[in-house]
Amino acid sequence: WGILLRTAILNDDLDAADWVLQDMRENGCDPDSPRAQAVPFLKRAISSWRARQKDAQLQTAWESYSPSSLTAFESFQNREGSTKSESTLPVSAASELPRG
Repeated sequence: WGILLRTAILNDDLDAADWVLQDMRENGCDPDSPRAQAVPFLKRAISSWRARQKDAQLQTAWESYSPSSLTAFESFQNREGSTKSESTLPVSAASELPRG
C-alpha cells in the first residue's frame, strides 16, 4: 500500500490515492490505525498524502478567490478580533472599553 500510495502522490493522482486508502480500509487496515502507523514507509506515505490533500485544498481556495470573499472574511475577522481582545482583558479594563 505504501508504494502504491507514494506512486499516486508522486503522479499527482488523488483518485488513485483515495482508492489505495479505501482498499486499506476494506482490508482491515485503517490509515490511522496503530497497525498502519507501525510501518515506517506506510506511515510516511500516509503523511505525504495528508500534506498533498492540504495543498490541494489550498490550491482550490486560491483558485476560487474573489475580492468580495476576502472583504467578507476580513469583516468577520475584525469582529472576532475585537471580541477576543475584550475577553482577554481584566473585567475592570474591559468595562472601560467603548462599545461600538
